[in-house]
Amino acid sequence: MIARYIFIGILVFFMSFPASAEEDKFAKMFGILDGALKCQAALSLTSNYNLIYRALNRGLEKVNPPEADKFKNKLDGQWKLIQLIVDKSKSELVKLNSNMDFEREEQRLFTEATDYLTTSIRTLKVNDEHIRLLMVLNSECASQSPSILKQLESMLLP
Repeated sequence: MIARYIFIGILVFFMSFPASAEEDKFAKMFGILDGALKCQAALSLTSNYNLIYRALNRGLEKVNPPEADKFKNKLDGQWKLIQLIVDKSKSELVKLNSNMDFEREEQRLFTEATDYLTTSIRTLKVNDEHIRLLMVLNSECASQSPSILKQLESMLLP
């Protein structure tokens, strides 16, 4: 289940730029927004996993606060980079269709992505593959976001 989600997210978000000129710019921008919000949902879930893990293990093993801060700062940096992509794509979408409520659309897409990623948690069917694929999604988002942002910025130049 999560593997299909990752594949679709990566396909839409990371391979959306080398397309033909005939493609609808609105659809392209919306795909970028959707992919970025999927990445943010995955980052949010990873951050929560990390916090819960550290809280549950506080008395059971030595917790390394500097390492925890380093991990949190890395996730925060990734979030901010992807948020730039969200903001820029939303701004462009507003220019293309001012009648649409993109704040509400952003919330809807983020909620759908979060719900999808947490389905196995809510049904208590989390397995090692789910966690591994979530980390793969995070890694892909982190590694591809800088180039997506550069391409997005060059696309928006007049």
